Amino acid sequence: MAVTPSWRDRHRTGTRIGSVGEAQTTRRCSRIVPVAWLIVSEVAATLRVSQDHVRRLIRRGELPATNVATSGRPLYRVSEENIEQYMSERQTAPQPPVGRRRRRRRDSADFSARRR
Repeated sequence: MAVTPSWRDRHRTGTRIGSVGEAQTTRRCSRIVPVAWLIVSEVAATLRVSQDHVRRLIRRGELPATNVATSGRPLYRVSEENIEQYMSERQTAPQPPVGRRRRRRRDSADFSARRR
């Protein structure tokens, strides 16, 4: 028994069901381009941030997204490639260990002079 992908899986990966029952990738610009699109809540769960933060990143232009809404409130979709690109741009090198700062010792003569 063949397992048919759900609507959400077909929507995300850019595939459709053929007449024979197997999944076929859609064609864009005469080449096969399977693209996985995520909604804002899925991006937030992936990055482990809030949905408002993801929307803020999109509005600032730091995270490329596509608005699929016809009017009113925007409905953003973000490709997995854009998420990977965003994460690779934000990678940092490991920080060197910070040594413990020591207090400078005062001489006893300086201490007695200040007390007076």
